[in-house]
Formats: sequence, structure tokens, C-alpha cells
Amino acid sequence: MKYQRHNNTSSLFLLELILAVLFFSVASALCIQIFTKAHLMSQDARDLNFAVNEVSSMAEQMPDDSLQDAAAYYDSSYASCEKADAVYVLTVHYEPEDTLLKAHISMDTVADNRNIYTLDITKHRQRRAES
Repeated sequence: MKYQRHNNTSSLFLLELILAVLFFSVASALCIQIFTKAHLMSQDARDLNFAVNEVSSMAEQMPDDSLQDAAAYYDSSYASCEKADAVYVLTVHYEPEDTLLKAHISMDTVADNRNIYTLDITKHRQRRAES
């Protein structure tokens, strides 16, 4: 009889140990997911902050006369680079209308063409006094 009782307590201990390992593995998987999501949200926030700064800067420098569409390229550390090394692209598209100048400025990722930030602006162009 004593042998069976010892066997039952061993199996209960083993079952309890297995359940504890299962619980901690599920908890660790949830923690990893939380940290991964936090990292991705942090990267998206950095991208958005950079995009807002660059697009706003481009909007402030909008010319009255030179209306050629433009593009600027940036690498993964947000430094200016050539098109071949680009991770982000800033594009400016102008639409002149009589005395108004409309511009569509956007920052996108090069790899998946995901839009990070877009700004549509309208500027009144002053007519020069004719002499």
C-alpha cells in the first residue's frame, strides 16, 4: 500500500510541475508580445515625428515661382541619401490654380509604399505689380 501512495504523490507533484511550466510559458509569450508591440509602436512614433517635421519644413519653404514636383530620400537613420539607399521618400506635388498654389506633400516608406504623413496646403500667390 505504501508504494502506491508514494506513486500517487509523485504523479501529482509531476502534474503540478507541468502546469506551473505551462503557466509560465504562456505568461512569457504574452510578455514577449507586449514588448514587441511596444517596440513597433515606438518605431512608428519616431517615423511619424520625423515625417511631420520634414513635411512641415517643406511646406514652410514652398516657393511662389518654381513649381517643379520634387522628391527627397532618407535612409533608416533619417539622413538624406540617394534613391538607391532610401527607406523613406518625401514627395511634393504642386497644382497651380490662377492666384492659388496647392501642394500635396507626403512622406512614405519606399519598401511597401506605406504613407506616414500627408499635408495638403493652399497658398495665395501674390501678383507682381506690372511696371
